[in-house]
Formats: sequence, C-alpha cells, structure tokens
Amino acid sequence: MIHLSFLILLLISEKPAIRYDQTKGPLDRASNVHKEGRLWMYFNNYGKLYPPNFNMHSGEWPAGSNHEYIYRMAPVIGVPYNVVHSLTRTSEEFEAVGGLNSGQGLIAMSNDTTTWPAYGWPRRDENGNPVIKTPEDSYCAFSDSANLISPLGLLIYQTGHAMGYSFAQDIIFFEWEIVNTGNDILRDVYFTLYCDIDVGNKPGGAPEYGDDKIVFNLEGQYMYFYDANGFSQDWNSPTGYFGVKFLKTPVVNGDEIGISGFHYFLYDDDPFQQGGKDTIQYRIMSSDSTLKNDPFWGRRLFHGPNINYDDHTLIRPQGDDLVAILSTGPFTLAPSERQTIAIAIAAGDNETAIINNFKMAERIWKNDFLTAVPPPRPILKAIAANRRVFLCWEDNAERFVDPTSGKLDFEGYRVWKSKDKGLTWNLLAEYDVLSSFESQLAVLTRHVTPELAGTIIEYVGLLPGFKDYVKSTNYSIIFLDNRNFRVIDQSTGEPLPYNSQLGHGYSIVDPQGNVIDSLYRVDGLIYISGLLIKITPVSSGPVGGDIYEVRSFILPTGENKGLRRYFIDTLVTNGFEYWYAVTAYDRGDPEIPIDPLESPKTGGTASPNVVSVTPGQFPLGFKSATAKVTHLSGTSQVLAEVTTLNPYFSDADTFVLSFEPMIYSEMGIDSGMVMLHIENPDSVKSYIYRVVVDGLGYADVYVGMGDSLIVRRQNLVTNRVINFGGYALEVLNVNALKGKFLRIMFAAKVYGKDTTIIYPFFMDEWGPVVKMFTIRFTGQTKEEPYLSISDTFMVFVEPYTVTVDSKMLENIRVVPNPFIVKADWDVATPQGLVKHKVQFVNLPPECEIRIFTIDGDLVRTIKHSSGAGYADWDLTNEYGAFVAPGIYIYYVKSPWGEKTGRLGVIR
Repeated sequence: MIHLSFLILLLISEKPAIRYDQTKGPLDRASNVHKEGRLWMYFNNYGKLYPPNFNMHSGEWPAGSNHEYIYRMAPVIGVPYNVVHSLTRTSEEFEAVGGLNSGQGLIAMSNDTTTWPAYGWPRRDENGNPVIKTPEDSYCAFSDSANLISPLGLLIYQTGHAMGYSFAQDIIFFEWEIVNTGNDILRDVYFTLYCDIDVGNKPGGAPEYGDDKIVFNLEGQYMYFYDANGFSQDWNSPTGYFGVKFLKTPVVNGDEIGISGFHYFLYDDDPFQQGGKDTIQYRIMSSDSTLKNDPFWGRRLFHGPNINYDDHTLIRPQGDDLVAILSTGPFTLAPSERQTIAIAIAAGDNETAIINNFKMAERIWKNDFLTAVPPPRPILKAIAANRRVFLCWEDNAERFVDPTSGKLDFEGYRVWKSKDKGLTWNLLAEYDVLSSFESQLAVLTRHVTPELAGTIIEYVGLLPGFKDYVKSTNYSIIFLDNRNFRVIDQSTGEPLPYNSQLGHGYSIVDPQGNVIDSLYRVDGLIYISGLLIKITPVSSGPVGGDIYEVRSFILPTGENKGLRRYFIDTLVTNGFEYWYAVTAYDRGDPEIPIDPLESPKTGGTASPNVVSVTPGQFPLGFKSATAKVTHLSGTSQVLAEVTTLNPYFSDADTFVLSFEPMIYSEMGIDSGMVMLHIENPDSVKSYIYRVVVDGLGYADVYVGMGDSLIVRRQNLVTNRVINFGGYALEVLNVNALKGKFLRIMFAAKVYGKDTTIIYPFFMDEWGPVVKMFTIRFTGQTKEEPYLSISDTFMVFVEPYTVTVDSKMLENIRVVPNPFIVKADWDVATPQGLVKHKVQFVNLPPECEIRIFTIDGDLVRTIKHSSGAGYADWDLTNEYGAFVAPGIYIYYVKSPWGEKTGRLGVIR
C-alpha cells in the first residue's frame, strides 16, 4: 500500500496538485451522480457504475422519470487465473484511492467545488493546470489492493463527462486510464465491461427483466438492450433503448484492439456472480475456445459459430433475463505502462435515436469534447405570490462568446414550466434580440479547381440597397476563359442573367458599386444578387474551366420580439408546486455547420436556471411593493413603463435613469479601432445606427429598424471620419474593421444609493431587472420614438406594508376541509409514497398554530414566521406518524389576536 502511494505522483501524466493521501480503503469510498443531461447515473470510486439500491439514479432516463435501466454495470480487468472486479458485495476487489475529493463521501465533480480536495480540482495536466473538458466532469481513482487472490498493482483513474447540451443530453462518457504500479510485467490483460441492463423493470413489480433483447454491432463498436414488446407494465409506459459504445481501446503495435469479444448469457448462468470462478471469468473474457467445449459452461456462455462474437439473433423472440460483456484485449502492461479505455453510455426512444447518439458520442470524443456550445444557463430567481409567480433572470448568457466560433451569437430566451418536477415541460414564452440583416447572413466561398489557377476568392460584403435579392443558395462561378464566366444558381440549376441594373442577376462593378460590364477584371468585383465577391490572382488569374463556389445562408431571425428578462405567470393555483426553467439559445453557425443550440433545463433545481415554486396567499393586511416613473428632464415624447417583480420588496428607494452614446458590437471591436465623437448634441437621438465595413474597407451606415441607408460605401482608407446623426465616427484601424459591423446607440445608466447599472438601450425592450423592477420606453406617436441625451427619468420604489387588525383573523381557514383521502396537490415520491398536506391560509405574517384532538391532546405545533399568508401541515404528529381520522381543533395565536377552528380528516 505504501509502495503504491509513493508511486502515484510519479506515474500519472495528468498530475494532482499534491500527493494523494497514503490512506486508502473503505474510509475513502465515495460516490456521486452525473445529472447534467437527461441521463442520470450513479457511480463510485471502487469499481461500480451502479448503486447499492436500484432506485438511486441507476441509469435513470429520462431524468426524473424513475425509470432505471441499469441493474449492474462495472469494469472488469483480468489476467490468467486472476480477475478483478467489484460486482458483488462479497467480491469488492477494487478499492478507493484517497485524496481526490473533499472527504465528504462525494466524488469530485467539476461543477461542485464543495466536492474538490483542498488543493483544487484534482485532474491536472503535465504543467499542473486543471483539466476540465465538459460542464460536468467527475474524477476519482481506485486500485486492486483488495484483490482476493493477489494484488496485481493496478491503479485505475476514472473520469466521467456529461454535457447536457441538446445534442448530447442522453449520453454520459467514462474513461479509465489503467496503470501498472507493480514490478512485474502483466501479460495477456483483458478489460471487460459487464452489463446487466433491465429494460422496464421496477423492484417489487412484474419481472420486466425477463423480456430483454440485445443487439451487437462490431463495426460500430456498440451494443444496446431493448424490451421485446416495447412496453413496461411496471412503468405503464413504452420503454427506450439503452447501451454502450466503445470509443477507445488499448493500443498494441500502433493500432487499437477494438472490441475483441461480445458474449451474452442468462442471469442464472452468470459466472461473475459466483465466487472462486476467476478462471472461468477470464476464459469468457478472452473468448477461450477450450471453454466453449466445456460440457457445462460452453452452451451457457457461447452462442453461435463465432468464438469471439455471439450471435444476438439467437436470443428468443420473447426476450430473456440477459447479461452481456464487451471485452478488449489481450494487451501487456509493463511496470509504469498505461492503457486507456473509453466508453459512451447512451439512451434513446428507439433504435435510430440510440444509434445517432452513439455517432454523436464518437464525434464528440474524436474532437476531444471541443464542440460548439449553447449560451450558459441564465441565473434564474423566482418569487411566489398569491396566484402568481414572478420570474427574473440575469443577462450572463448575452455576453457569452462561443469557444468554437469565437462569436457572440446569443439570440434569445425561452421560459418553460413543469407540473411534474421536470419530467415534462411546456413553453410559456420566447424572447429574442431585435436582429439586423447583416448579423443573420453568412457567406462561404471556395475555389473548387485550385489546380487550374492560383487565385483567392473572398466574400467582400453586401451591396447597399440590394439585400432583398440575397437568398439561401449555392452559386457556381464557371469561367469559360480568362474573362468570360457564367453564374449558376445550384438550387434551380438555372444560370443568372447579366443585369446592368443590378437587382437579380450578376455583373462586374467597381469598388463604389457602379456597374462596369460582364467581363472579369482584376480590379473589379463580381456582383451576384446583392453579394460582392472578389477573385484575386496570386500566381495566375482564372482560366477556362475554373470553378468557384459561393454559398449564402440567411439564418432564421426569430420573431424579433425584443429581449425580456422577466416573466409573470398568473396561470397557477395556490398550494401547488411548479418548476420553471429559463434557457438561452444561439443563432447556430453554418460555417461549422451546426443548428441553433439551447442551454439545458436538466439537472433539477440544483441547476442555476431551474427553480421550484409553490404560490400561496399574502399575509393578512399585506400591500405589495409598487414602483412609479416620472420624466425629470428632456423633451422626448415617449411612454415609460415600470413593472415591479418583487411584491415583498422591503426598502424604499429612488433611481435615476440617464442616457449616453456608446459603441455596441458583437465582434470584438474596441477603442483601439474606432472612436466616437459628438459633433452636435442637439441632433443626437437614441436611434440605432449600424455601421458595416466590407472586406475592402468601404463603410455603409444604416439607421433604425427599417435599416434605412444614410451613408453608402465610404472609403475608410481615404476618409476615416464618418459623419451622421450628430456623431463623428473616427476609424483608427481600418484593417481591423474589415468584414465587421458595429452599432452606435444609447447606453442607459441606472443609479441609486447603492446600485449603478449601465446597459445597451433598445426602444420597446424591457431593460435588466434592477432591485426587482424593470423599465421600458415606447412611442406615443406614429413617428419613430427617440430619447435624447438631455432626457432623465426617476423611478420611485415603495416597499410593501402589512397592517393587521384582530377582525382580519376571522378569515383564517384550512383547505381542504375536511381532508378526504387526499388533496389535489398531493404528489407521489419516486418510492411510491404519497405526501399529504392541508394548508392554513389567510394567516398573519407570524403566528403559532397548535392542533389538538377533540379530547384536547396536543398533536402538533407549527411556528409560522415566513412572512407569507399560509402554512402547511403534513398530517403528521410531533413524532412523524400520520394522524388518525377524526375531528381536530386548531388554535392560532398571534400578536394581533387569536382564532380557533375545526378540521376534519377522513380516510
């Protein structure tokens, strides 16, 4: 043990920040659950991927359904006569390695720093930097120190990955790095993944495990289980598909081994559940042909003519209670040598879905988990009120830069509601940015025949005034000789006409956009239905037979509702629990290509964008907090609206809003590239000006939501100051601006006694939530509304008040009364138990409720001090036992008086 401890730091390539603890064993055992996606999965640090009790997220899919697919799943490592695993309580031969978590019995998870050891995240690269690859990584290690025959000196590092993104929400990854810490060469090593998947089963229910079937695919390196009739009596619902794909196997002589063995057998014939059967276990792992001839084991463990791969089509049509193993080997482990095995565990509604998830897992693995990602989960807050729920969220997702594309591609929010604790969701609302045309257009160019000519083709930009002619399509530019060419629209197969008036068609134009003719020239641009394309010679110009491709994409712009960062749900019933989620989504990216992505709403209420709320009555005498806005200065004719999102706001406050010009960009433009000057303050208004710079350094300026063109193709190389709307925009670095766009707009500044917030201002769009209020400005006339620099507004926030008198206490009552068997809001737990409750309503902010039998015996005391107007009683006594049916007396005592009443319980 001590020998192993001292070697650990020296052997690993990804080193922890400090040495592991030398103490190893049961005291270091830990577990956790991957819950980032829709597949929730328990695992531990002593060789098990399943929990001690079935109802503990044992491959639960979909999340929150209590549909558990895994009965047993675990890694097995064997050499001749010595097979190591922890499949049963009596054969736990893998043991935990300590020092890799906080010591609270939880494996270290990247998204929960309370599970980390004191020195930080334990997985480190060669330079000591933390290695975290997905939103939810796990990391632990175990050894074979509890080997029942003789320890082999194996040290296994286990890493888990869960992403939760829509394209990977049904996948969990595990990888094991196996290191030989001993002095002996380990030969003929096999790694096996043991899988006992029970589709549709529930402990204590019908034997749904008895009708399972398996499919194995050697080419795809995967295996999956499914139910023979596709329906579970235990779940009273259709069943899914659940399986495993190998992503990486040991390397021998420069090549991966792949899956070397697939075998299935009946649960009752399982040699891995029997002690002292190491030799039999190794021989089935290694597909030993002599075992196939064994009169007892051969017919039980091998199926079909292929010694390595069983024929899954021989499984009975009605299915069976099956166990399967996937093995890879043999390989050798010299002292200090290591090998890595990686798998993806996936689920799906049907065969197509799970196979697609296996393919996605392979793409993610090969790209080392570097994928386009959605914006982060918005940080959500909720306030329960009387017959309504107030939601508000932070704008952290709006500033997110996609690490793959390098773009700030946030598009909008979606608000979701669940009545079954996240099992199903309903869309309540969607809000998106007021998009501009440029930000939603992507153009890709390619030289199809580079062997014919040394040229560069590039998209320069749009020709101002002709954006309506742009569409999503592919164009081919085909040269007939060095000057004549044709343009073919591949979506129709038709050639574009030459058009000297521009519009629909093609022509050659000069950099200012004036038509020259139809013949290619070095100093000209090719105009194609609104697009400007430049082909520049490098070693030679275009020649006959040259082909170029231009692909244009107009991405969906959404409904352009404008952003909102709050929602008020009035379709709720007091006393019922609701879950809410707010997700952020992006625009997608055709250059990758990838569809729009949305942040997850999985993970339950532990996730920052998911909340649980139970609305209820306000306390007696309650008056909600209010806010009002007044126009302090300025002459603009706009309507200012303010909404209060916290009826319980407790501090009076005053906020002032003022406005100042700003440069707003999604493309990394900073003060070293441009500088904004105010030439005429009286002309500066809150209009949004869009400045677009093409690849040649020509600028166009548009204004307003109508995108009216006011400056056309100004050459920034010769004239670096653009004047418009009272501004002078000075360009300091033309090259850095080429191919980019920016907005000149107002910033709203909100400041109070302890709060200052500055944010980009959009007319008709609700601003951020400040001290639980939000404000927007809309027009009062048919003319386009605007604000000026001189405009200021003041918001007054009045706190809530509570005024109670003794007469109000007569309104206190209990619902439902009488309680008969159950109430509508009663819900079943995952274990099948039902939680009952009645609710005392119309309570003052604080009071004490005592409940007595009709004979005067005290049953329960409830101290109410939450500030709400209700309190729950779960129909249990002081000892947690359910009360008997009968009539009960309740007595409410408060600073404002007393109230007595009766409650009936009927079962």
